[in-house]
Amino acid sequence: YTRSATTTIQVIEQNTANKNLSTEREQTMIIAAAEYLAGEVGDDGLLNSSQSVTDWAAISLAAAGQDASALTDAVVSYDPKISDEYASGEIARHILALEALGLDANDSNGINYVTRLLKVEDDTAFVNDNIFVGLALLANDPIANIDDVQRAIQATKESVNADGGVSYDISADSSDVDTTAYFVQLLNAAGQTGKVKQAAVRYLKDQQNLDGGWGYEDHGVSNSSSTAVALQALNKTVRTNHRSGYNFLASVQKPNGRFSYDTAGSYSYETLNSAYAMMALAHQSLPVVY
Repeated sequence: YTRSATTTIQVIEQNTANKNLSTEREQTMIIAAAEYLAGEVGDDGLLNSSQSVTDWAAISLAAAGQDASALTDAVVSYDPKISDEYASGEIARHILALEALGLDANDSNGINYVTRLLKVEDDTAFVNDNIFVGLALLANDPIANIDDVQRAIQATKESVNADGGVSYDISADSSDVDTTAYFVQLLNAAGQTGKVKQAAVRYLKDQQNLDGGWGYEDHGVSNSSSTAVALQALNKTVRTNHRSGYNFLASVQKPNGRFSYDTAGSYSYETLNSAYAMMALAHQSLPVVY
């Protein structure tokens, strides 16, 4: 007997004209998402009882000019340590959140988190850590931290794949949209130009799907999170089949303001999806500094 593979295909309507989102529509979407997030804050001041989701929501609310005060205490009270698992990523995200809220990561509750971050030994196999260390240092002080920022950029460049992108895992030889998008944001924030950045941007553009969105891996099904971080990196309207990433985000926002992961309504942290989408709709990228 013979057995054939089964492949699921997605059929996308062919569009003949651009469909634009007005600035007013984008702002309406942002406000609805902010209201949704406000209603999801628990008694502990956290979203989904998750520090990570809470920090990203605080960063995105600040980026979109929305009130993040309900999350401030939960952000400030967090104390990631050098001994923690995934310490560099945890401390870097904490610095990004503090700086986005207008606080000083050099002195938060008497702790200098920048000094703490620089003392973490790089013993991980994640490209992502190098990227977020660079973004955190830029958020804190791009001039004082310039040498360490350049080291983070160089370490990431050493992991660039043949397709121009980077992957979350150093050992992977196929890139992913999210890590590459954050890499481009780091290069943008550091004022870097050149072939490496051009190749990373080209990779992101090549990965855009016919519905205007982006999936996590090679032309994966579009999702709101990957679409949002790609938009943050490109920070302009890029279209395929006359659709942009902003059109895709509009297609997955629900009446209560939350953003589903994809058009099929697949399960994921909708609070996190909504946070990422807000920043993209506000045409902001990392690092957020006020």
